[in-house]
Amino acid sequence: MGLELSGELLGLGVWMEGNHNWMRRESDFARFVVGADYTLEGGTYLLGEALYNGRAEEDAPYPVHDWLANLYYGEPVGRWWILTGAQHDVWPLVAGSLYLFSSPDGSFVFNPRLDVSISQDAELTAFGGVTFGDENGSFPPGLTALIARATVYF
Repeated sequence: MGLELSGELLGLGVWMEGNHNWMRRESDFARFVVGADYTLEGGTYLLGEALYNGRAEEDAPYPVHDWLANLYYGEPVGRWWILTGAQHDVWPLVAGSLYLFSSPDGSFVFNPRLDVSISQDAELTAFGGVTFGDENGSFPPGLTALIARATVYF
């Protein structure tokens, strides 16, 4: 069973969605996400969002089944995740963004991103990730990644 609410409050875009899952073969659990966003006068878009996943464990070290659920289904590792970010158009057809994913276990991912529109039907995206924080957390420190992707729409 789920519920979704979205709207505007004092100029902020706000949303909440959640569900409760009654399970036959495992414990029942709930999930919900709450968030707000706002666009500043100069066009900078700001975002904040928190996710609660009652299916995951509360604290690190996380059990193997949490990591496998992350690999197989994209399930978050850890019970709480917090996302903050900003996006701004750097040039016409080029947007840059910075996001920070964090978990109460003391781990973080810094995620810069650049989106370039080449034409009406093609775009380039480059994004990276740098982890820091608690060694036993959702994001162990010292990991880095850089990914570039070209997309063509038909």
